Amino acid sequence: MTRYFFTFLLFVYIPFANANIVIDGTRVIFPSDRKEVSVRVTNSGDMPSLTQVWVDGGTIQNNTGKDMAPFVVLPPIIRVEPGKGQAYRLVFSGAALPQDRESLYWFNMLDIPPEPKNSQESNYLQLSIRSRIKLFYRPITLKGNVSEAAKSLTWEFHKDNNTLSVTNPSPWYVTIDSITINGNKQPAGMVAPFSTMSINNKEHTLKAMPGKFSFTTINDYGAVVTHNYPQ
Repeated sequence: MTRYFFTFLLFVYIPFANANIVIDGTRVIFPSDRKEVSVRVTNSGDMPSLTQVWVDGGTIQNNTGKDMAPFVVLPPIIRVEPGKGQAYRLVFSGAALPQDRESLYWFNMLDIPPEPKNSQESNYLQLSIRSRIKLFYRPITLKGNVSEAAKSLTWEFHKDNNTLSVTNPSPWYVTIDSITINGNKQPAGMVAPFSTMSINNKEHTLKAMPGKFSFTTINDYGAVVTHNYPQ
């Protein structure tokens, strides 16, 4: 009998309910004075998984042979037994990166389950799940406090297109999980250092700058923090 083998890559954010391998945390912070940091994962399933890990510069289609990120993950491929954990060494290459702001990369892990015991006799579908979390390279010379970055955001209404924009004057990335205006909650996005991002309210068109609204951000520990405008 001919055996058919299918592999699908699912690009998801951690945690993912159907993934056996779970990364501890939702982001990795890499201080510039460190040569390496550890990233831990746990196999919460009842079967072993083969894991492949790498870092990319933001292009989700990148693979381990084409990414140009200045990080090496060791070991790049390893089997993780059920109920066990694994620590990966994330090593910085020493490349010249900006020292006046954070740099953003992505830590990737491919969770490859084992073949079924009867795979030689029957057709089967195998799902390989790719997980990605943010990796922030953070210069230790940055002045200020990263926990105060969200408070420094400035907001502006644009009459020409009825949109709201947010400007981040800080050297840190600020992840805005959601924004709620007049009771309407919608996702927002991540504002890069010294950059401005437009927020399009597709369902409810704004006609003026809201007198007040709330928004949530995600901190270094993956916790959701609520903020109010005006403060």
